[in-house]
Amino acid sequence: MVAIENSPEAVYFVDKERKILLWNKKAEEITGYRSEEVVNHYCNDNILQHSDADGKNLCMGFCPLVDSIKKGVPIYSKVYLRTKFGARIPVDIEVYPVFNEKNEVIGAIEYFSEEIGLKEIRQRIRELERKAYLDELTKIPNRRMFEISLNKFFKKFRETNVPFGLVFLDLDNFKLINDQYGHIFGDAALKVVAETLISNIKPNDIAARYGGDEFVILLEKINRKELKSFCKKLDALIKASAFKYKGTFIPVSASIGATIVNKSDNKRSLINRADELMLKAKASKKARPLVEV
Repeated sequence: MVAIENSPEAVYFVDKERKILLWNKKAEEITGYRSEEVVNHYCNDNILQHSDADGKNLCMGFCPLVDSIKKGVPIYSKVYLRTKFGARIPVDIEVYPVFNEKNEVIGAIEYFSEEIGLKEIRQRIRELERKAYLDELTKIPNRRMFEISLNKFFKKFRETNVPFGLVFLDLDNFKLINDQYGHIFGDAALKVVAETLISNIKPNDIAARYGGDEFVILLEKINRKELKSFCKKLDALIKASAFKYKGTFIPVSASIGATIVNKSDNKRSLINRADELMLKAKASKKARPLVEV
């Protein structure tokens, strides 16, 4: 038990009914939920709400824990858990059935960990904080860092001719959130989206707060098909995230526009194009997100 409690991986144990009986320190660190907040609750009690890359709630469909308990075999998967604060982060999970002396399944134990790339990003953010390149509210790179990074991306593009992508996001109904719930919860919505963005990019990509309720992402070495796939996934994960208001999770969403750099671009033309696509996406409920073809 001591070894599990101090494991470098997040671990929790459930009985056959998925009642949580153990929740270790690493699980607290990754999810934000303290042990006393989850032990003796059921894992489908609106706690982690694992989803797939399309934002589909796995607790209401295919659940790795349920599958492992029913089949009596280990299950390995990648899922997106919802933290206590509402962000969607990717985790690799391993689920093992637990047997009694009669070889009957009595529950399951799940190990989950943040992806290696996400750990690298968090380390880089700690370094940026020391250099005043982080947005004070959301704790992700600020506009100054984005502009420095954009210069580097352009320089590399000129040298290698390998394209990069720019994604422009704007929260939907942000004024309404502030008016209806208050500015504290408007800030919470910004933090949730920021954490979801930073958790779902590669280590060499950059996600930053551009200003107000706008965010930007620079994606290294990407083509239009990959960009479209990334934006579709990001759109689903943002919609599957939420901020907490009086014990209830309030879903958020964002309008997304994205484009690929071309040889005639400069920084302003690239940003303007992505921004215009985002505005078109916001005006159209059918074509979201909008990726330049």
